[in-house]
Amino acid sequence: MPSTRPLPTLTELLDAYGAPIVGREDPDGDLREGATYDLLAGVAGLAMSRIAASDRDKFRACYYGTAEREDLDTLRSRRGMSPRVQDAPGTGTAYLQRVSNAAGGETVYVGTRFAVWPATSIGPRLVYSCRTDTTIGATDLTAQIPIQSEATGPNTVIDTNDTTNNGFAVVDALKDPTWKVTRIVCGAGTNREKDEELRARDQRTRHDQRKGYAQLIIDTMTNAGAGSVALFGSDFRAVNPVTGIESVGALDAGGYGDVGLNYVLVGRSDYTAPFGATLRNCRIAIDRCAVAGTSVQVLPMSATLVTMTVTLRLWDVPEKYATDQMAAETKQAIMQYFSSRDNPFRFRTSVIRGAILHAARDAQQVSFTTSPAEPAITSLFQTSPVPRYYVTSGSITVNITA
Repeated sequence: MPSTRPLPTLTELLDAYGAPIVGREDPDGDLREGATYDLLAGVAGLAMSRIAASDRDKFRACYYGTAEREDLDTLRSRRGMSPRVQDAPGTGTAYLQRVSNAAGGETVYVGTRFAVWPATSIGPRLVYSCRTDTTIGATDLTAQIPIQSEATGPNTVIDTNDTTNNGFAVVDALKDPTWKVTRIVCGAGTNREKDEELRARDQRTRHDQRKGYAQLIIDTMTNAGAGSVALFGSDFRAVNPVTGIESVGALDAGGYGDVGLNYVLVGRSDYTAPFGATLRNCRIAIDRCAVAGTSVQVLPMSATLVTMTVTLRLWDVPEKYATDQMAAETKQAIMQYFSSRDNPFRFRTSVIRGAILHAARDAQQVSFTTSPAEPAITSLFQTSPVPRYYVTSGSITVNITA
C-alpha cells in the first residue's frame, strides 16, 4: 500500500547522510558547506529523492484510489469499466442558402469553416467546420452541411439564425460565392473527465447496480418494456391506525418498522396500463434486481383523470372582481399541485383547498367535489391497475358566487 507520508525533503536527506559521520566523531568528517562529504551528500540526496518519487508513483499506479491519468485508465480497462469521457466537439448543422443556381453544384469538403458572431457583434466568434464531404446538387438553392465545433466542451451549444446574414460568415471560399449562412445549430461537446470526476462516476455506477437499489430496479423494469416506473416502500406517509394521525409508518395496522420495498408500479410512457407481456416480463425480471427473500409485488398502473367542480364564494358580488383571471389562477393552482406532489397515486383535498385559497386571495370560502374521491392510504394498492391520478384544464370547472 503506498505510504501517505510526504516524500523526504533534500534537507532531511542531507541530515540523514551526515548523521553517522557526526556520530563517529571522524576527525576527517568535515560537514561544512562545500566540503567533500557535503558534495557527496548532495549528489546522493538528489538520487534518493528521485528514487523515492519513482517508488511512490509506482505504488500509486497499482491502486485504483491513487492511480492517476493513464495509470487509472489502464486499471479501469483491465476491470472492464467504461472508458473515460474525452474532450470532444459539439456536432450539428449549418444551413446555407443562395438566390440562384447558376453556378451549379459543388462539394463542401471536410474542414470548410463557418463562423458566427454574437448578435451584438461584440465578443469572440464561434467557428464550426464541415465534418464530412457534402455534395450540393446543381439545382439546389439550400443546403444542410454537417458541422462540428472547433472548441470542445458543453459551451459549444448554439441555435441561431439571422435572415440578413449579419453575424455569419463562410470563412473558406466555396465554388459559388453567393452561398450565405442562414442558421447554425450545434449541440454540446464534452470535456475530459478529471480523475476525481471519474472515480465519483464509478462510485455512482456501482451504487446504482447493487441489487435492491432503486436505480437498478428502475433500469431493469425499463429494459423489460416498462415506460414508467414508480417504487413504494412501506415507510411512506400513512395513517397511524391507533391515533388516526398521518405519520411515517407502514400500510397495515401491525407493520410499523418495516422499511423494505413493497410495490413496483409499471406502466407505459403515458402512464396507462402496460400490455400483458410487459407486465409478465417485469414480474419475471424483478427477481434479478430485488434483494432475495423480499416480497415485492409488481403491479400495473393506469392513468386516471380526476374531474373537479370548484365553487369560490367571494366577499362581494362577482362583478367587482376579475373573475376570469381568478378562475384561470384556480385551475393553474390545482394543476400545479397535481404535477408537483410527491405521490402521483394519491391526492389530498385539504392540500388542494389550501392551494386554491393561496391563488384566489379574494375568495372567502372554497368548496369542491372530485370524481373519483380522495383515495385512502389503506386502499391505495387494493385495485389493479393502480390509478395514477391527473387533471387537465378541461376536467376542472370553476364556479364563482357571492
